[in-house]
Amino acid sequence: MSLYVIGVVYLHEEFKNTDEILLQIKILSSRIYFDRIDEDDIDTICLEAQSAAPTFKGLKFIALRLSDSESDYSATSLWNDSRERPSGERINNQPSELEEIIHALTGCKYILGGAIGLFDGSIDSVFKGSAVNCSRYLSRLFSEQWDNMENPLIIWSKET
Repeated sequence: MSLYVIGVVYLHEEFKNTDEILLQIKILSSRIYFDRIDEDDIDTICLEAQSAAPTFKGLKFIALRLSDSESDYSATSLWNDSRERPSGERINNQPSELEEIIHALTGCKYILGGAIGLFDGSIDSVFKGSAVNCSRYLSRLFSEQWDNMENPLIIWSKET
């Protein structure tokens, strides 16, 4: 099995130009892709996100996936690179590439909030919190093998 990382980001209402926002998000990392994402997975993630954060209902969103490469849907190498980093490197503000991507998405001025699923089959648990708390939660997950974790959906909102 492989680890898949897909999700949605909800846009602030005042930002109308989705193409401009797509470019800004793509600049964050070459590992972010906007195509070939299973619609059923996105529907499930949107339902969970909107249930946890009702303010997301009716907002424009962008579906995305984080992958090792454009042709590979898996993010297993991204996860393993994060997991294999000495913990001191994260403590000294040298995050892994996966952490940098998540931090950038949670901090992007165009994004009100979002939901990122890390799974190899289906989502088993939901963690909801502020952008900071969700980033911390993700960092704690790196102590686990991806195939032993609960397959979480991480939902953040800047209004939380």
